Amino acid sequence: MTSKHMLRSLVTASLLATSLVAQRPVPDNSKNDPQKQYGQMAKESYGQPLDAGLPTLTPEVYRLEFMRQLVSSGVPVAGYSTQIHRMGDEAGTAMTKILGRGTEISAVQENRIVSILEIAFEKPVAILADSNRTPTTTLLLLERMESWVSDPERRDRIATARERIIQSANSRLK
Repeated sequence: MTSKHMLRSLVTASLLATSLVAQRPVPDNSKNDPQKQYGQMAKESYGQPLDAGLPTLTPEVYRLEFMRQLVSSGVPVAGYSTQIHRMGDEAGTAMTKILGRGTEISAVQENRIVSILEIAFEKPVAILADSNRTPTTTLLLLERMESWVSDPERRDRIATARERIIQSANSRLK
């Protein structure tokens, strides 16, 4: 693994850990238990107890948080293309979960989402799961996004992305 890949992995892990630490509950530290006293000392020293108990990090939760960080941070999306290439329609599913119903997004976030979805289908042979090679959820999301946008230039960007994704998915079938 090159140093560039290691740095990317560390940045990804750091972004994910930061978002999870902010969400975890702080346990009650009683004065009688030495192990909990040590946790209290760690909390005073570093801000969080060592035994705070992170939530179980399933692959789905990891990918969802990874996508959430890509959309909301200023990190270049292209730097994570290898991970995104493997996702396919899973990227569309993650974006749908992130956006929820009627979530307001900026033009920059919209552009990042469209770029991520395009990258997810850029190399269909890299998509790991067969079920994610068909862009069903991704196309529905792009249609929904297109209906939100009133600016013709932004609509054209979304329509172009949708056409590229369809073309890419169809090229895999040939």
